Amino acid sequence: MNPLLRNKKGQFSIIAALLVAVVIIATVITTYASIRYDVVPDQPQILSAVDETNLALKQLLGFTVGYYGSILQVTGNTSYAQRLASNYLRSGLANIADIKPEWSLSFKVNSLNMHIDWFEPTSISAGEFNVTYSLAGLGLYNLTYEKQSSLNVETLEPLNGKARVSVQIEENEPLVTLSSSSFKFYRYDMDNQIWQLVPLAIEPEIFANGTYLLTVPSGVDANEFMVKVEDARGIVTVASSFSRYVSVLNWGSSSSSMEDYVDTNFDLYTPANKGSHSDFVAQKNADSVYDTLTEVSTGGGITDTKLIDGASFETDWSGFVASNSYWSRGSSQHYDGSYSAFFDGAYSHSGTLASPNIDCSGATAIYVDFWYMDAGCESGEFELEYFDGSHWDTLPNEIGDLGKNQSTSGWLHYQDKITDSQYFKSNFAIRFSMHTNMNSDDAYVDLVTVTREVDNRNYELDLEEQWTNLSLANPNMDLCIKTGALGTESLRVDVWHDGSWVNNIINGLSANTWNNVSISSWVSENLTIRFRGGSETSDPSQSSWMIDAALIRPQSELGALLASQQDSKITVEWLQNGTIRWLGQNIQLATSGKPIPPISAKALHLTQIRDGISVDVPFQVEDWTSQYQVPLGLTSEATVLSNRQMIVFQLDRHVTSFALWWDGSDQAIQTHLAYTPHVSYNQGARTMDNGRLTIQFASSGFTITSTAGSSTSTSRFMRINSEYDTTDPEYAFAITNGPVRNIVLGEPEYGGGAEDCPNLYASVVITLPADTSYFTYQLRFMFINSPQQSRTVRDLCLLSLTSSLSSLQFKTENGTSGNSPIVTSGAGTFRDYDASSAWTAHHWSQFTSGSNGAGIIIPDATNQKLYTFDSMAGTPTGALNVDPTSKTIELAPVTSLHQVSFQTPMDITWKGAIATFSSSTPVYDAANGNGLWILAEYQPQITITAAA
Repeated sequence: MNPLLRNKKGQFSIIAALLVAVVIIATVITTYASIRYDVVPDQPQILSAVDETNLALKQLLGFTVGYYGSILQVTGNTSYAQRLASNYLRSGLANIADIKPEWSLSFKVNSLNMHIDWFEPTSISAGEFNVTYSLAGLGLYNLTYEKQSSLNVETLEPLNGKARVSVQIEENEPLVTLSSSSFKFYRYDMDNQIWQLVPLAIEPEIFANGTYLLTVPSGVDANEFMVKVEDARGIVTVASSFSRYVSVLNWGSSSSSMEDYVDTNFDLYTPANKGSHSDFVAQKNADSVYDTLTEVSTGGGITDTKLIDGASFETDWSGFVASNSYWSRGSSQHYDGSYSAFFDGAYSHSGTLASPNIDCSGATAIYVDFWYMDAGCESGEFELEYFDGSHWDTLPNEIGDLGKNQSTSGWLHYQDKITDSQYFKSNFAIRFSMHTNMNSDDAYVDLVTVTREVDNRNYELDLEEQWTNLSLANPNMDLCIKTGALGTESLRVDVWHDGSWVNNIINGLSANTWNNVSISSWVSENLTIRFRGGSETSDPSQSSWMIDAALIRPQSELGALLASQQDSKITVEWLQNGTIRWLGQNIQLATSGKPIPPISAKALHLTQIRDGISVDVPFQVEDWTSQYQVPLGLTSEATVLSNRQMIVFQLDRHVTSFALWWDGSDQAIQTHLAYTPHVSYNQGARTMDNGRLTIQFASSGFTITSTAGSSTSTSRFMRINSEYDTTDPEYAFAITNGPVRNIVLGEPEYGGGAEDCPNLYASVVITLPADTSYFTYQLRFMFINSPQQSRTVRDLCLLSLTSSLSSLQFKTENGTSGNSPIVTSGAGTFRDYDASSAWTAHHWSQFTSGSNGAGIIIPDATNQKLYTFDSMAGTPTGALNVDPTSKTIELAPVTSLHQVSFQTPMDITWKGAIATFSSSTPVYDAANGNGLWILAEYQPQITITAAA
């Protein structure tokens, strides 16, 4: 069984324990050092002993509260943190007693209470204890010391673009002694999918009432921030200017409607256009013909400085330092002049020749150039190393192993361009390292040159595009931009409105998809937008972006259609990075996504406004791995959310808004709505039931039978080269009895391997949401690089849906007209292109017999991935196949008519849903045009805001 299928909770516990151990060691050292050396000056012995003891107890309580908070930051487990903090306190008391053994100190802890309330506009870390102690050596007994320590942080309204916080300690005393090092802001790193703690770069402004005015780091919003504050005692508090995300739904937005493509690219407004189009006309059609936008240089240039200029060791070592006498300046071999650096190799000879420090700070590249002769050395005996400012780095063999050449017949020229920024330091250096084992293992180096390159160029993009004579009959409009490949630099979109630019209406386009945003607030008869690069200053790299199409369309009037929809429930996934998905496809956000703060899962709550009434609703927090492709299970309530988690819940047409909020108290109790089951699982029968649909997993092969009332369908998954996996399927039931859905992971293995398809991994993820007539699938094929074995795919069928019902009628979407699908009845092979070679959508297909039936639903992303192999085959091969004779609907990226052969790696995943219905909403209802197809074609648009 693949190790990804195994329970990871043990690993998480080990990691958490290691992190806790680090915290323990650091805190104990700090505490004991402070207690031992921060003493009261000499006083009469008894008074001094009491004062010293009380001071040590005061400090120990502060450190204990700080330690408690540190543990909760790592684990989120309150009882575990309390136990460790209590042990820590007792250890500290023992240490106090050991400092002055002649006092015969003994302690009794009568009470210890700690509490935190974090990630809220008013947050606090607090602790109090009552301790009785005796100084038997001084004749004092049963002295009582009671103390409270706290750190309270309140977020205030920003001022002049700066964040404001109020900081107080116990008894509401303002704390005015903090510096920039005491504040760290949370900033989400989208590239690495993690929250970073970013320190202040500028010292805060401090006011006598404990208010701090903070210049927030780049990438942090002064109106919407989280800040970690730590005082000198080690007490930490995390305050947030918000404690909830409120999301408003617009069910009337659509992905297709009457379309008005962009008209011109005139330069109308300041500043002047910068950059270029490769083919602006290409934006007038969504046809996979791209207009490439390219930045232009707006100044600066490249400056090269030789920091070591042809060192040839003629009169001295040219600043190089030899570690021992095995290195010498020799004249027997030389490339330039009369000398070179020579290493006299022999058995067990070692030595290095290092350059002087080279100031490469501010570089954008470093060029290393020298000539060398490998006079008998073997691989690993003659190596080049780079210094990164703190360590010498051994380079990969293809770069740094000079001995691998065994060139005994002449000089070789080494040239390397370094672009790794870890070497752009003021003390960069190179050195030659020798480790030989024979007398003939000699080496020579000559004419060494190191050049620092500084690129002062700046590239910018500012390209305007216009629509003229827009119809304003429906002022509710969307701007829709379809992209291809995009550069690493983000691409932003602005709109001109009332004499100025409204910036970042799309703050970073996503690649290879439609990017839609409502422009209802700025729409006019003549509308202008502009494209700008994400980095317009100090940008030495020229970026380009591919745009397929730019259009404006009215938001469709789906209200009446949705109002008559019996079944409109979708199960959405809110990833920790802020993305919200349905069927693996991102739901359109009118605002930027909101990453979920690193809080404990038990703190979360979800509320919806349904038909005007606020209600708490079920949700579940799930652990995933491998870029959210492998499910692990329900998240423990004590887990601190990271890039492994997602929050899953359901929406339907009755919901107008929802709010995710959290209780930051360490005493928070997880709501029962996060764990009360709504989907059942019968292990013996291998079935799952959500109240409307029962699915049964076959005992062999990856086959699922779905039953709803008197309707039954069978889904068979992952056929390759006419072969299904018929072995006992390796299912991992990741989530059973879930509040929102159950999840099953399986791995087809094809009885030892798929025919003619070596180096293949496949997985199937099935989810059964609560109270729906469908289950979802995630089907993944990972073709591993196969340079030694050929691979030919003659047939690749993701799923085959069949039925035993008689007198079936088949209907399939074959494109759209306005808001409605164009429906084709009967058999068909529905491919990427129609007769005119234009894109045609095929998002669903169904078969019905009376009121019974079944069908498939695929979102647009999966529809396009259906044709992934077309370019490899040189002709359309992917298809949605409908065959009434065999009573099947098949989703086949490779059909038997056109095979593909390749050895390169490919990792591709298809997602969708399979519905089985009986006297309920079908995939498509011909009588009134509604049906489950709406859930794939028209998803709600979501506007998310942070609120206190």
